[in-house]
Amino acid sequence: MSYTNLPLQGRGRSISDKNMFPDEIYVERDKAVKKMAGELGLAGIIFYGGTLSRGVVSYLNGARNANSFMTTMWIVPKEAKTVVLTTIDARATRNAPERFYSTVPIGLNLMANDHIGVQTGKYLKDNDLLTGKWGIVNGASIPYTAYQALLAVEGVDLVDVSASYEELKSIKSSGQLYGLSYSSSFAQRAVFDFIRLAQPGTVPIELIADLERGMRMNGIEHASFLISRGKKTAFTVAEETPLKEGELVSLFADIQYYNCHGAYASSTVIGGANDAQKNLIGKAKSLLDETVSEIESKMSAHIGYRSVDESGSYIIVNSIGADLVDAPAWDGKIVELKPRIALNITANICDPNIGSTVESRTAVVSKNGLNILNDFGPQQLSGQYS
Repeated sequence: MSYTNLPLQGRGRSISDKNMFPDEIYVERDKAVKKMAGELGLAGIIFYGGTLSRGVVSYLNGARNANSFMTTMWIVPKEAKTVVLTTIDARATRNAPERFYSTVPIGLNLMANDHIGVQTGKYLKDNDLLTGKWGIVNGASIPYTAYQALLAVEGVDLVDVSASYEELKSIKSSGQLYGLSYSSSFAQRAVFDFIRLAQPGTVPIELIADLERGMRMNGIEHASFLISRGKKTAFTVAEETPLKEGELVSLFADIQYYNCHGAYASSTVIGGANDAQKNLIGKAKSLLDETVSEIESKMSAHIGYRSVDESGSYIIVNSIGADLVDAPAWDGKIVELKPRIALNITANICDPNIGSTVESRTAVVSKNGLNILNDFGPQQLSGQYS
């Protein structure tokens, strides 16, 4: 039996269902969206799924592959069963059980860019769902002609609720907190093991493959690694060129467990660092600590804003919604932080004469401040987020 099958069988899923949530999470999230619609005084909420908005829909159906639900329109009435209009039929909604969502194939009309908008308006009208205003999430990602066609349907009145939906996704349930802690701990462990095992002659892609194999055996669903080496400041996928004595190496790990993303990044020097390399690594750690302290003192964060200097060094804070970087409605905005909101905080220091160092952590806002999930395990989370 392949090791990649183990976590799937442990969850009672087949390989083809590897991205599926447990049934109770479908129910919980569908109810949460309907509740949000009611609180906003709306008849329901419409979501568009496409390559540029994967996090919008993956909160509802759990798919991490954008191609598995492009192009779809999710219609979530406040008091009726959720409906998915899809142009790709079964493949588009394979993560959505029929007992929770009704699937309505509308075909793919390559000659009409307004097709999905027309069909959405028609469905709402034909099913007597135009009983009030409808919310729409990330409407800017819908093709312009399709959006205009939807607006042109008599009785359609839309209001953007992207910011409210972003908050809904970003405030984590107890199960998500466990998943985040688990994935964040594994991300830290992967980077620590890489630093511990890497030596002159080590082939990075082979070492990372070994680390990922072990994580998969322990239930991790997905792992992604980016690396920078030597005086290069750009991060790329791992390669086959062996590591060299004195080479500065930075590794960023994004680990997914239970559809929750956790990240960790740090830097090392193969065989020992010189003073300049130590100083650069120390600067990244100090910048990260300063940013965490600033966030805690203000209990707010500038989401998605990348403060870049002439060298290319930066600090960035991302909200973790359904993906590691997934806050289109919050990008560039200063957001007041509430308990259970999850963040990824990354500090990168670049020097073209030395290389690039990075420090990245996953954190969750609690009633006591900001908890760095990489620093402790799931058993220590209880009671901190109420």
